[in-house]
Amino acid sequence: MESNRIKTVADMQKAENDFLKKVNFVEDFGLEFTDEKSFTRCFLISKDRRFYCTPIMSNPIFRVEKLDDVVDVSISENNAQVQGLHDMMVGNALLGAPGALATGLGKGGKVNDLHLDIVLKSTRDAHMRIDLIDDPVRIKSDMYQVVILTAEKIYAQLKSAIASSPDSLSSADEIRKFKELADDGIITQEEFEAKKKQLLGL
Repeated sequence: MESNRIKTVADMQKAENDFLKKVNFVEDFGLEFTDEKSFTRCFLISKDRRFYCTPIMSNPIFRVEKLDDVVDVSISENNAQVQGLHDMMVGNALLGAPGALATGLGKGGKVNDLHLDIVLKSTRDAHMRIDLIDDPVRIKSDMYQVVILTAEKIYAQLKSAIASSPDSLSSADEIRKFKELADDGIITQEEFEAKKKQLLGL
C-alpha cells in the first residue's frame, strides 16, 4: 500500500480493511481508541494469535505480527523509557491512577511522544513501534487519560502473550540469565537484585 494514496480518514479505513482482508485477519480481541487527531484506531488480536494496530495517519505502514514472536514490550514517554514499569503492576492495573505515567519531561505539562516498543523474534524486522502520541498533548487533558489507558491495555495483552508463549523462559532461567549479565559487568549488582525481586514477585 502506497502511503501517498492515504490522504483522509476514509482512505485510511479503506486501506486498513483491504489489508486485513488480504492477510486473512479474523478478529478475536478488539480495542478501539481515538488518538489526538480524533482518528479512531484499533488494536486487534486474531484467532490465530496475530496482532495488528492501526498506524498513525502520518506514517501509514500496515503490519501484522505473531504474538508468539513477542520477546519484550516497553512504554516510552517523551522518548525516554518509563522506568520501573513492571514494578507498577498490581493485578490488572499497570499505570495506576490516570496521569500516573507522565514523567514531566514535556514543556508546559505536555507529552510530545508516547509509544510502545515491541521486540520480536523476526529475521525480517525485530522491532515494532506503536505510536499513541506523536503531537503535543497536555498531561491534564482527557486525551492523555485515554492514551495511557490504551497503552495499559495493549501492554497487558502483549505481556500476557509473552508469559503464555511456548518459548517463554521460567523465572529461574531468567534469573540465571541476568546473573550472568551481572557477573560479566554488563548490568550492575543493584540492577540484578531488582530484576530478581521482580521475577520472584517480591
